[in-house]
Amino acid sequence: MIKKTISTHNGSIVHRDHNIRNYKPGQVPNNINPERSKYNEVLIDETPQHAYKRIFGQALQEYNDKQNRPERKIRSYYSHIKKSAKQHPVYEMIVQIGDCNDTGNENIENEKACIIEFIAGWQKRNPNLELIGAYIHADEMTLHAHLDYVCVGHNYVKGMRMQAGMVKALEGQGFVKEGKETAQIKWERRENKELERICIAHAIAVRHPEGEKTEHLRTEEYKLRKEIEEASCHISETTAELNSLVEQAQTLKSEKEKLIGEILTLKEVQELETGKDFFGRKKNFINLPYDKYMKMKRTCEMLGLFDKDKEEFEIYKKQQQEMLKKQKQNLKMLKINLFEKQEQTYKYERFLEKFLSEYQIGGKNLQKIFEERVNCNNFEINTR
Repeated sequence: MIKKTISTHNGSIVHRDHNIRNYKPGQVPNNINPERSKYNEVLIDETPQHAYKRIFGQALQEYNDKQNRPERKIRSYYSHIKKSAKQHPVYEMIVQIGDCNDTGNENIENEKACIIEFIAGWQKRNPNLELIGAYIHADEMTLHAHLDYVCVGHNYVKGMRMQAGMVKALEGQGFVKEGKETAQIKWERRENKELERICIAHAIAVRHPEGEKTEHLRTEEYKLRKEIEEASCHISETTAELNSLVEQAQTLKSEKEKLIGEILTLKEVQELETGKDFFGRKKNFINLPYDKYMKMKRTCEMLGLFDKDKEEFEIYKKQQQEMLKKQKQNLKMLKINLFEKQEQTYKYERFLEKFLSEYQIGGKNLQKIFEERVNCNNFEINTR
């Protein structure tokens, strides 16, 4: 069995233009190979605006009909959710089989079949997570899919009877928070296990790297890590190609030195003399024995060939060096962005710890209450 890593990362940042490859000329990111974009597949593609009208249109109409004051009516539910600081209109899961170290073109069709099967069973597994976008990308370093979905919660008491909300949507599917383990973590683990089941059925053994704890990283950090990984692979490939070019240049140099021995030297050219006609004037041609004529012909051909090859080689080499420079700059920026995200996460965790330790209810701080409840329930956290 082939051994692969798998990942199902979830987040609230969605870029539809990236998913459908809607880029202007010259704006295609370096990690995308346009020549392979023809192998991409768009299985589902619905704009969020259209999806919100289809999903929540009836519930919105019922809500507005009950409002006596015009200012309480909601004109566009999508715009309403988009302005919210707590809710997100669309979520995205990135599904990936393998990484840049264990992925090759020979397995791409089998991996794609696994992802398609995972997508096909999505709506049955997740009736409250309406899939509005499913995009398979084969033009980046590793085959993966972007799944965009809308969380649909039912039976709300306040507001619309049906609203966009992940907690309520997952609750309707049987996922509720227990201690530190949120409903989202439970659901993500279930989806990851489903992908693993499909892979095993397709003769792909799933490898779990020891100590890897990226399952619940913030999606922004995951995407940055993924881009850094791909950028590093690109740099390795470009460096290897440059090394190959240097070897080719050395080989060409050796061949040139060998061929120079077979062509006319400068001294031989200077020694050539033109003949004179009947009136004593110099002829406009050179009298050469046949062997020297062939040697001179070869001289002209080889010098022209080498000049052309050298010019093309220098242009290509310069292009590769510029590409390598850009890739290294891009990698540097990605690492800076990742560091900033990690700093933000660290500050947020410290703030949360301080809040739990200082805020009190009934004379007890939240941290102590939380620990007592965890100990009481004898709860274990699965950190797979």
